[in-house]
Amino acid sequence: MKDSAEMSITEARMSQSSLPRVRNRKRLLLLTLYLLLVPSFGMLGVFGYYPAFSALLHAFYDWHPGFRSTFVGLANFEQAIHDPIFIRSFWHVFLMVLVGITVGLAVPFVVAELLVAVRNPRVQSVLKVALIVPMALPGIVTILLWGAMLEPTQGVVDQFLKTLGLPHSFNWFGSPHLALISIMLIGFPWVAGLPFLLYLAALQAIPSEIREAAIIDGASVVHRLTRIDIPLVMPQTRLLVVLSIIGQMQNLIPMLLLTQGGPDFATMVPAGWAMDEAFTDGNWGYASALSVILFIVMLVVSVISWILTSNRAKAYM
Repeated sequence: MKDSAEMSITEARMSQSSLPRVRNRKRLLLLTLYLLLVPSFGMLGVFGYYPAFSALLHAFYDWHPGFRSTFVGLANFEQAIHDPIFIRSFWHVFLMVLVGITVGLAVPFVVAELLVAVRNPRVQSVLKVALIVPMALPGIVTILLWGAMLEPTQGVVDQFLKTLGLPHSFNWFGSPHLALISIMLIGFPWVAGLPFLLYLAALQAIPSEIREAAIIDGASVVHRLTRIDIPLVMPQTRLLVVLSIIGQMQNLIPMLLLTQGGPDFATMVPAGWAMDEAFTDGNWGYASALSVILFIVMLVVSVISWILTSNRAKAYM
């Protein structure tokens, strides 16, 4: 008994003496992990936060990079308020946001519902892969492909319309009345993408017992959608609404590749006008002010939409 007690005391002393070493190893491991994060935070600061703070600062200057800049106060913002092209560009982006939220979210939700309703697991897997594979195609390729499809006279769309008996072709990107509509047609039928994946995952996560109970109670399809499915996917809808607003307000690549903001500024968006002012006309201070205004509008609209969708989600509960 005495020997076992002495061994226990010895083991306790050894464990106590090893505690500082264990703590030092943990501290060294944590320090190493934090050091590994330094390059990421450094890149984020240089390429993320620094340009944003620089734009905010130089929005109050007649800024010419590399040369002397003059403080002009709110003159750049006053010019932006009276800039007809900039004001008009917000109307264009409003239409794009409206289409992106309505059609861009409704269609993926309906398709996800139809896919979940498929009872055969093998057929469901095949359809799921067929809908997800297009996401692997780069966005620029998709835009250029639609540009070729909407080419006047030679494009697939015009050739198809001719087979329906239409006598003339459409100048999709060359007409001020059709250019913005043509931009919004890109990606038709707007099925594949993040909204489809989020809705599909959310609908598949709904317990089958809930659906079965609704069927037993005699609930119709419309009743099940409005009382079960839509309320349970409201968190995903809130996220997608905010992401759609931010994405559409920053969306610039289709206009750059296909229309350059024309014709007659019919497809000009705020981000495109700011880029033109900076890189084409050299008005860097004014372009910074336009960027700051765009950021404020995106922030305000995103917060309002988040609050409205939150209230909507609470109403379902």
